[in-house]
Amino acid sequence: MQEAVLHYIWQKQLFNHKHLRTTTGEQLQIYKPGTYNPYSGPDFQHASVAIESLRWFGHIEIHKKSSDWYHHKHHLDAAYDNTILHVVLTDDKPIHHPDGTLVPTLTLSDKLSHTPPTKAFFGMQALICRHQFSARLAQSLLKELAQERLIQKSDQILLRLQALQYNWVQLAYEVFLTALFAPHNQLSAQLLSETLPAKVLYQMPAMAWEPLLLYAAGLLEVAQSSEQVIEPYHQALLDQVKFYGGRVAQPLQPSVWQSGKVRPAHSPSLRLAILAAILEAEGPLHDFLLQLEPSQAQEKLSHSTHNFWEYHYSLSEPSRKRHSHALSPNTIELLQINGIIPLQLAYARFQAKASEGLEKALQHLQQLHPEDNRIVRFMSSEGHRSPANALESQALLQLYKGHCLPVKCSSCALWPLK
Repeated sequence: MQEAVLHYIWQKQLFNHKHLRTTTGEQLQIYKPGTYNPYSGPDFQHASVAIESLRWFGHIEIHKKSSDWYHHKHHLDAAYDNTILHVVLTDDKPIHHPDGTLVPTLTLSDKLSHTPPTKAFFGMQALICRHQFSARLAQSLLKELAQERLIQKSDQILLRLQALQYNWVQLAYEVFLTALFAPHNQLSAQLLSETLPAKVLYQMPAMAWEPLLLYAAGLLEVAQSSEQVIEPYHQALLDQVKFYGGRVAQPLQPSVWQSGKVRPAHSPSLRLAILAAILEAEGPLHDFLLQLEPSQAQEKLSHSTHNFWEYHYSLSEPSRKRHSHALSPNTIELLQINGIIPLQLAYARFQAKASEGLEKALQHLQQLHPEDNRIVRFMSSEGHRSPANALESQALLQLYKGHCLPVKCSSCALWPLK
C-alpha cells in the first residue's frame, strides 16, 4: 500500500475507531486528525488526540512501517519534535523523541475493515458534468464564481480586523506577509507578524528592519564554532540586533519554517530581506497597498535587496550561481491575487463601498495573468478552455474548492445536469 493511500485513510478517518489503543496499550481518542501538509515536515499538522484522557495538541506523522521514521531521518529534524502520534501500517520499531520519550504509535493494519482505496480513488476524478462544462460555464458564471471567492477572502480579512481591534496598520502587514510566504510558510509568517508587530517594526530605523525581521523569525544565524567564518554583511546584521533585538520578546524557532520542498527563490531568509527592501523604498505597507493599482505593483514591489543576497538564499550558505534578489513579476501578481486585492475589497466594504470595491477588485483580476496550478490545469482539462486572466482562474478554483470537491452539485450554477 502506498503511503499516499495511508494519508487519505487518516485524513478521512477510514478505519475502525472502536477500542483504539497505542502500541503500548494506552487508550487513544482522536479529536482532530489535523490539516494535511504536502510540504516538508509532519504529514498532518495542528492535530489533537487524547491518550489516557490527557489531551495533546501537535502533529501526526504517517508511515508504512514505524522504522521509516529513522530511514527518513525525522529524528534529526526538529520539525518533528512536536509529533503527538505516529500512525503506521506495521509497527516494527519503537520510536523515541530526542529527549528519550516514546513517540505514541497507532497501527492500522488490524483496523481497516474494508478494502483500502487505491491512489486513483482519491485523485482528481472526472467531473460528472464535464460534457456540458465548457458550454455552460459562461462569462457571467465565471464572474459570479470569482466574486464569491473574493467575498469569502475579504470576509476572513474583516474577521481578522475585528480581532485586531480595527488596526489596519497591523492587518495590512499580516495579509502581505502571509501572501508573501504562501503556500509553504503562511502559518509561520502569521506567527512572525505577531512576534514582531508592525507597530514595533515601523518604530525602528529603516536600517534595522532586515536584521529585526530575520532575528524575530529565528533566521539570523550565528556561528556554530570558532572556525566558522561570518561574512561582513552577516556580521553587520548581527551588530544591528545588539542594539534593537531587545524589542523582540521571543524569536521563533528556525524549525517553524518549511524548507525541504521550498524552491530556493522562496527561501524565508531571502523573502524577508526583500520585504525589508520594499519597506525601505516604499514605507509602511498600509500607506500604499490599500490604493495600489495593478499597473503600479511591478514598480513598487520589485525592489532589490542588498547584493549579498545575489549569491545567498540564507545567511550562512552561499549559492553556486548568481540569482535574482527581488520578487519576480509572477510572484508580484500572485501577491495581488491572494493578498492585496482581497485586502482592498475588505477596506472598501469597511468604508461602506462594497459594490464599488467589488467591481474594482474584479477589474483588477482581469488585468492579471491567470494562475497555473494543479487545480486550474485539471479544471481546464475537464472541458473548460484555459483561463484568459486571473478572474477566470480564481473562478475555476472557487468552482472546484467550493462546489466540486465537497460534492455540492445542487448548489452549483451548472445544476441540474442536462
